[in-house]
Amino acid sequence: MTNQITKLDAARRQLDTAIKLFFDNGDSLSIHTLAYASFKILFDIYPLHKSDDFATKLDEMIRVMGWQRFNQTANFLQHADRDPSDSLNYHDADGTQAFIGLASLVYRRIAGDFTPLMRGFDCWTEILS
Repeated sequence: MTNQITKLDAARRQLDTAIKLFFDNGDSLSIHTLAYASFKILFDIYPLHKSDDFATKLDEMIRVMGWQRFNQTANFLQHADRDPSDSLNYHDADGTQAFIGLASLVYRRIAGDFTPLMRGFDCWTEILS
């Protein structure tokens, strides 16, 4: 018997782990990696689950910001074959919160609801606003 893991399951697990680490004051680069990986899975599968224009609007928002800038930290953390001696000049730990929030939003739109951890994160960000 195999325990199949769907892409949505994987994204949920990565995102919930990122949120746990975030509230435990874990390493921001590790949190960023998990939140970004979750976001990318969710971004890629969204059009397969929903037929609205949300993915197009999200893509446009990121395009305005610049995909290269959007992916900069994640690319640094996952690719060393092209730039093994490169260094990260700046990491915005607060920006990692945005990846968690964005991934949570996309997850909720696909799955129909937040996980309890995502709901807690969403409530926390609302309180801070």
